Formats: sequence, C-alpha cells, structure tokens
Amino acid sequence: MKETRKVERIILDLYEFYLNNPDIFEIESDGFLQDEPLEQRIIDFIAGMTDSFAVDKWQKIFMPKPFGD
Repeated sequence: MKETRKVERIILDLYEFYLNNPDIFEIESDGFLQDEPLEQRIIDFIAGMTDSFAVDKWQKIFMPKPFGD
C-alpha cells in the first residue's frame, strides 16, 4: 500500500503541474494530440510514461536542488 500511495502522488502531482503550466506541457509533449482537450492530453501523456520516466520527471520538477546548481 505504501508504494501505491507514492505512485498515486507522483501521477497526481504531474497532472496538476501540467494542468497549471500548460505552456510547459505543450513544450514537453511536442503538440501531443492537439485536437483533444488539455486535460485528456495530459492524462494520455502521463499514461504513456514509463515508471522510471515519470519518477525522473517528478524529481526534476519537485525535488529541491542543492545550492550552487
């Protein structure tokens, strides 16, 4: 159960991040499924991520960076 909550948190965080930053989503998704509503495009984009890609993306967005980087 502990791992399931982590996965849910990562997916929800990524979804909310892209929903609140559609300009970043458009750049990263390279115009993914332009004819669909933004919410559905984000869902499909995240659904297509591998586990490791989603975790890496989450870490880049949400993990604090060391000072000096």
